[in-house]
Amino acid sequence: MPPMTSDHELSKADLLRVVDAVREMSHATSSGDHHEMLVLALRVAIRVTESDGAVVYRLNEAGDELTRVVSEPHYDQLQDSFGRMRVDRTWTGKSTSRARASATPVANLPPAAQQVLLAVGFVHVATVPLYVRGLPIGTVNLSRRRDEPYTQRELRITEILSDLLVVHVENARLFADANARLDEMRMLLEVARSVTASHSLAERLETSADILARMLGASNAIIALVEDEEDVLRGVASANAELRDFVRTIRIPIAATSAAARAVRTMKTVLVADVEHSSEARSDLVQRFGQKSLVALPLIAHGNAIGVVVIDDTHGARVWEAAEIQRGELIAVQVATAVANARLFEKVKQSYEQLALAQEELVKQEKLAALGQLAATLAHEVRNPLGVLFNSLGTLTKLLPRTGDVALLLSIMGEESRRLDRLMRDLLDFARPVRPSIEPHSLAEEIDGALRAAVQQLGPDCASFSSEVPSDLPRISFDQAMMRQALVNLLTNGAQAAGVGGSVVIRVAIESGKRGPLARIEVSDTGPGIPSDLAERVFEPFFTTKAMGTGLGLSIVKSIIEAHGGWIEFTSDTATGTCARLRLPLERRGGP
Repeated sequence: MPPMTSDHELSKADLLRVVDAVREMSHATSSGDHHEMLVLALRVAIRVTESDGAVVYRLNEAGDELTRVVSEPHYDQLQDSFGRMRVDRTWTGKSTSRARASATPVANLPPAAQQVLLAVGFVHVATVPLYVRGLPIGTVNLSRRRDEPYTQRELRITEILSDLLVVHVENARLFADANARLDEMRMLLEVARSVTASHSLAERLETSADILARMLGASNAIIALVEDEEDVLRGVASANAELRDFVRTIRIPIAATSAAARAVRTMKTVLVADVEHSSEARSDLVQRFGQKSLVALPLIAHGNAIGVVVIDDTHGARVWEAAEIQRGELIAVQVATAVANARLFEKVKQSYEQLALAQEELVKQEKLAALGQLAATLAHEVRNPLGVLFNSLGTLTKLLPRTGDVALLLSIMGEESRRLDRLMRDLLDFARPVRPSIEPHSLAEEIDGALRAAVQQLGPDCASFSSEVPSDLPRISFDQAMMRQALVNLLTNGAQAAGVGGSVVIRVAIESGKRGPLARIEVSDTGPGIPSDLAERVFEPFFTTKAMGTGLGLSIVKSIIEAHGGWIEFTSDTATGTCARLRLPLERRGGP
């Protein structure tokens, strides 16, 4: 008969079971897989103590939270309830301050824990604190379904096994830390490659957001940049591809009461451990993203906040650890540098483009000035003999009989002389500096006058004219003579393009502009349109598609409209015709 033992003493059979368990656990260390070692150790502990489930928790660096590392049967389904536990609020958590194992019936636990454990059939639980060098690093929890309390002998066996289990837990922690550092280095390298890559800034920001979310073990990361003109934060990137379109619609005033806005204003990281009890979380975003906790990291470049990264966790309230924040801030610095460099590059690019345009415009103006001077000289030189030609033609018309070939020749001479006179007038108009005398006038009356002048100039055999002018059109400031010239030029051009049987319509509307209301004047014709390869040249001096044209009419119109602070553009289609569209400010103060 075997000798009797007390509840606290271990029998030889117990010792043999412990030795076998230690031997089995020791053999497992050769595999090198620390997770498998922990699983095997738990299975051994379950078998030796005749339990039905077991779980290992690891204590965080702050010593205030336990996190599930690994579990065996039945505990996996409790992950949502017992995945993380506060040390100061749970029976298991409080056991970390005790150096010895303890056990209790489930009925003695708080109601919430009772409900969860009883739901899977557990009626007794035990916990053994794990210590390394006198400091707690976690716990081992055992549970059983049969209604037999854990004995001191079983707890003692578990304590002995836990000493070996500690080695595995510590090795697993060290291995996990090493892997985490390696992953961090990989992610930092990935960020460095991303921010210096040649692809677009938007893609770089999305990559950075994804890396931030992964590095901090978060649910999502959102990047928003400061829009200086509007004094708001504008969403630009998200780690979650499904939310990117929505994120781009986000606008957060910098003066708003929100974690993101405060991070920008103070240029300091803002932590929100529990969104539900914080006033610095926007309810619409919390609902859309399912945020439970978040951290806002400012993006700072050259001493200024240029944006923010908001990293959130949807699993529950979370105490963000200092090491996590430091990693996030390190990446935020690289993201801010990428944004600042991209903006600087864009500014330099725009400056070069503006410089190129300015140089092109300067060369163009110099050419036009030389051309204008030549045109003015030529016009003055030609107009004197042209006057003699007109006088001689008038005299010949009176002296010679207007019959036969004489009449035909006189008609041809008269028409060509008038065409030459029009050319000289256009040359003088082109060469003359445009200095409008701007006063308020009725645009409706000016359009009526231009229509009458165009009809008179073209004669009865031409396209039909019509107008669509609002009756309540306000008075507009312009030079009356110049505006008449510009409108008549456009109307006659349209009529000549449309031809007999065609139509020309002039429309007026008021629209909003960046610097105030504008008058939009459209002159549309039903002509054959302008070929796309020629459309860009319509405003070039002396460019024309007409056999008898001077090529100066539209150049003069453009100069007149620009002198009034407006602009002109053309749209043309070979199927529907051409539309010239002018825009003029309703009022222009000051001189030309």
